[in-house]
Amino acid sequence: MSGNGLFRYDAVVVGGGPCGASAAFTLARNGYTVMVIDAGKFPRFKLCGGLLTGKSTAFLRDCFGMDASCLARAGALEGCENSYHIYAGGRRIVAGSNGSPFYFVRRDRFDSRLLKSAAAAGAVVREGTKVVHADCRTGKVHCHDGSSVCAEFIIAADGVHSTVRKAVCGGLRHSVRQAVAVEVAVPRRHMPQGVQLPSVHLGLLQRGYGWLFPNRRNIVAGVGGLLCRGEHPARVLRTWLCGCGVQAGHIPQPRGYTLPFGGHLRRPFSGRVLLAGDAAGFADAVFGEGIYYAMLSGSLAAQAVMQALPVRAAGGVLHEEHGAGTFYMRLLKRNLFRTLGQAAVLHRFLYRPPDGPDRAAVRLFLRCAHRLLVSRLHSVPDR
Repeated sequence: MSGNGLFRYDAVVVGGGPCGASAAFTLARNGYTVMVIDAGKFPRFKLCGGLLTGKSTAFLRDCFGMDASCLARAGALEGCENSYHIYAGGRRIVAGSNGSPFYFVRRDRFDSRLLKSAAAAGAVVREGTKVVHADCRTGKVHCHDGSSVCAEFIIAADGVHSTVRKAVCGGLRHSVRQAVAVEVAVPRRHMPQGVQLPSVHLGLLQRGYGWLFPNRRNIVAGVGGLLCRGEHPARVLRTWLCGCGVQAGHIPQPRGYTLPFGGHLRRPFSGRVLLAGDAAGFADAVFGEGIYYAMLSGSLAAQAVMQALPVRAAGGVLHEEHGAGTFYMRLLKRNLFRTLGQAAVLHRFLYRPPDGPDRAAVRLFLRCAHRLLVSRLHSVPDR
């Protein structure tokens, strides 16, 4: 109980997506009290390519005890594929395959399944409630309906437009580098047979890429990246799909969203608040992978809270050297920051003007080192 008689949770997690669900599940499974607050009601629609890499499926197995068959039973699994293509400047550079398949999921059902696992482990889930403010000093979260929730720590997992990130103080930078993406789902019957495999297309945008991800019924097509002057992603997407042989009348209206892309927070905490997932800008700067980094950072934030809570419970003031933020930074440096740094270096090399003088070097790199890129997607780099 807090001093005013309100129940005080060990942690409140703002956001119930894969990041928040992983944080809540980790805490609840270990006997800590945790509430998840999300503005939506699950299952809820989520724009996303829905790609699960090998390291994502390994995390699901190790953290949630969940494999592909579990996702299939939940109706979340849309397909899997071992082969892939990489294009640059409109030309196919690589046609490869790998031992670990890429899985494709429906985000509404995938996210709902993870959140149900957190609830089953003991987390309290509060849906349809928007957080309007969070106090990094007191650990109190204020909601749109006038209610408040008290916690020892707050884990912000509320996405790239994080309300919590905007609210916290202590010199924390309010924004992360954001890319713009547009996406459509084209029925398979309208896609030519030659574009049925998962593929990544460099050169559609100067500092971005396009993708084709196969699901059971549709091919999810999208374009995203850091926009340069005069670039219009929706127009680029339509032109590209028409060039692939899709009739203009069969291309749905593109839907847009923002995502972090190579500019994460270097100190993602302030007081009692830890930021994770998209709220902290944790996403791969090469191909925009976010699900794995969301789940991992949510779990790391929970582990930092668990390390800090016994210190606070042991009596009195929680000194900075024993704070959750300090523990969190140690875990991030050990498990996350190096990988994101490597991606940033690759980003600067790969995303160059498609007609520039470095085009040949990029194509040669892709031909020779595409297995390295795919290995980065599937495997957790050595630390």
